[in-house]
Amino acid sequence: MGDQSSKKVDLASTNDDTSKSNETPSGEPVITAIKPAASPDEVKEPSEVKPIGGDEPPKTATDNHEDENGVDDEHHDPHFEPIVVLPEIEIPALEQDEEELCRLRAKLYRYESRADPPEWKERGTGDMKVLRHETTNSVRVLMRRDKTLKVCANHKILPDMELKPHMGNEKAFVWSTPADLYEDETKPETFAVKFGSVENAQKFKAAFEKGRDIVASAKKPDSDSPKKHEEGKENTSPDENEQAKKEISDVADKVANVSIASEAEKA
Repeated sequence: MGDQSSKKVDLASTNDDTSKSNETPSGEPVITAIKPAASPDEVKEPSEVKPIGGDEPPKTATDNHEDENGVDDEHHDPHFEPIVVLPEIEIPALEQDEEELCRLRAKLYRYESRADPPEWKERGTGDMKVLRHETTNSVRVLMRRDKTLKVCANHKILPDMELKPHMGNEKAFVWSTPADLYEDETKPETFAVKFGSVENAQKFKAAFEKGRDIVASAKKPDSDSPKKHEEGKENTSPDENEQAKKEISDVADKVANVSIASEAEKA
């Protein structure tokens, strides 16, 4: 019990000391003003609060999104010089010695006889050209695909070649060639070309027939030219050549009435 009473006394004495802390040494009470709590409108944002010690720190270039040179980082496009400089190389089209008889936009098809069933397959869309060589007077058909400029037709026009209308369409022609160069491979092909207008189709036909006449007039008789023999091969007789040409022409006659199915029809 004695301990408990002593504790109470101590607590009381402590309270008395606390109450006396608001008095002056002479015993007079001191009135202290209590500052009211700040309203929500008066609360400053963290960016507005000044650091302890006085003035705000100076702004850096990073705060303004600018580098040391005063260039805005958000709109700065750095330029770095390449380690290796590659010069531009002009690739010749190998047409510099040829005269352009015609150049018309068209769509080219090839006849795939090995398909089941046989059908026309699109080879490409681009500019169809008829070119005459200024020195040799040879004439060829050349066509490159749009954008990629990949060759999709490249063969010479021969005196016995003939354009035939495709299924009576005045804007499309069919013809055959014994040797078309495509992807480093030469093989016989039967082509169909379709133009956007009858006028363009007639221009191509006129240039094709003109080239055929140029080749026919420039061709010398076989008797005037010396015979050339290849190693391990025998020359083909004139009869065999005529037979091969007739077979190619017959193919063109047969496929001239085969319709070209569109991609929508195939699907």
